[in-house]
Amino acid sequence: MELEVWLHGKHVAMLSENRRQLTMVYTGVAHPIGAPLVSVAMPVGAGRYSDPKVRAFFRGLLPEGEARSMLAHDFGLDESDDMGLLGVLGRDCAGALVVQPKGDRAP
Repeated sequence: MELEVWLHGKHVAMLSENRRQLTMVYTGVAHPIGAPLVSVAMPVGAGRYSDPKVRAFFRGLLPEGEARSMLAHDFGLDESDDMGLLGVLGRDCAGALVVQPKGDRAP
């Protein structure tokens, strides 16, 4: 599964999951914008970021506790499925980021 990460109307990164491991890589659009962009722990231009940093940041955008459990149930997802939850809830993240399925219309 792949999700696009948008910031202020620009597609700045791709979020991917393979074997339950999340990775993020910035797009060419992000490089002229500069650091840190999505997170200070993941500055622009450092290549592909792996699961610990990526999961910690993006999980923080999702609801916690009972709200997370209820939403996961409503969408037919396991509550531990961060990528699935981002796919259905990512358009309404707190802050300026929008996370959406690859190929969806630009936010």
